[in-house]
Amino acid sequence: MATNRGVVYIGPGKVEVQGIDYPKIVAPNAKEVDHGVILRIVSTNICGSDQHMVRGRTTAPSGLVLGHEITGEVIEKGPDDPGGIDAGLEVQPSAYAGDTP
Repeated sequence: MATNRGVVYIGPGKVEVQGIDYPKIVAPNAKEVDHGVILRIVSTNICGSDQHMVRGRTTAPSGLVLGHEITGEVIEKGPDDPGGIDAGLEVQPSAYAGDTP
């Protein structure tokens, strides 16, 4: 797989493009989970909340990978798939879905 990179917050006024670990479908406590997907990012951007961190208007932990408005393609999924999520499915997780429950 190609090198995985991200824009990483270093501190106010400083970010770097760094190599980052390839994601795994695990909980934050490293416990394996049965649901979730891994996306190959097709496009992303740095949004206003990220800019506030970089400009020092808000705080963020050093090492935070910025960018959460993405479009991607499913390349891996957990075994607890409710159906309809297949490799190659293109998704935009941050898109507004109206009044979807």
